[in-house]
Amino acid sequence: MDFISTIKSETDQKYYQMLDGTIDAPFTVTPKISQHNSYSVKRNKYYGRLNAEKSEFNNAIQRIKSNRDRRLSNEKSLRDEKVRKKFKRLQAIKTVVFLIPMILCIVIGYDVFNLSHGQMYKVDALENFSLGWTIALYVIFCIASILWSILSIVFMYKNETIRYKVKRYNVLAILTIVFAVALVGINLYSVTSHSDQIRVTFIGGDENVVEYVDKGASITLPSCSKRDKDKGDYVTKFTFQGWEINGEMYQPRQKYEPKGKTSIKAIFEEKDWATVSVSYSSASIKLYYDGDSHSPSSGSKIEIPIGTQIRVEVSFSYSDTTFNVNGSSTRSPYTFTLEKHTSLYATSSDPSCLVEGTQITLYDGSKKAVEDLQMGDILAVFNHETGKYEASPLLVNVHANEAADYYDVLNLHFSNGTSLRIIDEHGLFDKTQNKYVYINKENANEFIGHTFVASEYVNGSIQSNFIVLDGFGITNELVKIFNPASVWHINLIANDMLTLSAGMVNLFEYADNMQYDMVAMDRDIEQYGLYTYDDFKDYVSIEVFNAFPFKYYKVAISKVEFTFDRLLGLIALYNSPDSIK
Repeated sequence: MDFISTIKSETDQKYYQMLDGTIDAPFTVTPKISQHNSYSVKRNKYYGRLNAEKSEFNNAIQRIKSNRDRRLSNEKSLRDEKVRKKFKRLQAIKTVVFLIPMILCIVIGYDVFNLSHGQMYKVDALENFSLGWTIALYVIFCIASILWSILSIVFMYKNETIRYKVKRYNVLAILTIVFAVALVGINLYSVTSHSDQIRVTFIGGDENVVEYVDKGASITLPSCSKRDKDKGDYVTKFTFQGWEINGEMYQPRQKYEPKGKTSIKAIFEEKDWATVSVSYSSASIKLYYDGDSHSPSSGSKIEIPIGTQIRVEVSFSYSDTTFNVNGSSTRSPYTFTLEKHTSLYATSSDPSCLVEGTQITLYDGSKKAVEDLQMGDILAVFNHETGKYEASPLLVNVHANEAADYYDVLNLHFSNGTSLRIIDEHGLFDKTQNKYVYINKENANEFIGHTFVASEYVNGSIQSNFIVLDGFGITNELVKIFNPASVWHINLIANDMLTLSAGMVNLFEYADNMQYDMVAMDRDIEQYGLYTYDDFKDYVSIEVFNAFPFKYYKVAISKVEFTFDRLLGLIALYNSPDSIK
């Protein structure tokens, strides 16, 4: 037998044994060469049938497992849904429980502090506390309640799960319920302890008061008070009138027998009052109201009913005066209706003047003693708007009608031998500083060596010379004093010195020739504006307004170099009976 026949024989034998079940496939001997197509076909059929049976078996097993898993999944889902619903219900209940302290806070606040029902339902446990302690305890309780409620709810929803930390928040909810029940129980115990008594509540005063009265017993009605209410511009005061019980009026110390739970209301008369504050120096203030006169001391405060008409009269010790009502300058006498807290302030100061005998230069070159000046005299003045000496009538000579008195006289000595004698202070044009300065005995030493403007009449015209202040001295003398001023310019020439009437101010900057710096002047006027007669119509006539540079003072006052009160003080000084005008 050849090789191929031998292999074929062995292969066929094993194949038939496999079909009979004698051996398992696959073959242990693999034929190297197959010359018969029937062998390949049989083998492919066998493997095809075997794979089909295996695939059908696996599919059946998979269907069984899928059906089982679906059934188990449905059963678990139904069971978990019930657990979740129960968990959510418990969380909702605990949320409500944790909100109980906050709700109690609102209820207690309404009962304790709501006056609309007269505190008839106030928490009895707080009756013995003052209003301040009650508020403090209530605020602490509210803060603690709000924090407890919010934090408990937030952490519960954040940390609690179906199987984790459930017991912890159940315990917290139980503690919250116990606390709320205890708090309510304390109040109920207080109420039940007075079950055989009648509750009487006194309302309408500073603090409501609760009393318990035995049935059939009477009480003596007390007095009552109520604190003033500060309303800013005035104060409302309360005067106790009596008690109102069931529409009837009762007075303190009367007896009353309550028949049941009773609310007794205090009746007050309300009246608005304002304080008039009075302050003055070198002056006195007298008030007239309610048909009587009052002379309060400086620094006193007087309470007067709102709506009262008050007349104020001020007496000044000196002619340089200031009188303010609520910070605004006015003139005495002053009448007003009291509508709010009001302050009155009056003061006067020593005069600033020239001493009698001072020579005033007239425009024609002649000189006249200051005490001899009369209205109509034409003075030599310096016009700072043109930079030239010009003529101007005498506007006023303050203090001219006053009697002589003892004053400290400041004697100023200049390098050309000129002297100028002044009281308190007076203005001179300081060429070193290129402006008017006010020299007095306190600052005179600071101006030693400064150059000042002397104005002398030479060859029919007035010329400016510059001289130096060499020294000064102070003497106490019995003299008359004067403070003259020219129309519009206010300056004049005294003992050949260019001077400015006392109490004035430099209105604008000056150029080297003592003329106003027109650029700076125009700039200031454009920035700050000018006064008009409407601003002064309550104080001066139109003639006086046009004779004095009131309009320019808008710049100085806006720069806070002068005040409107000082300007009104000058007006009062000029209008004084002791002035020639």
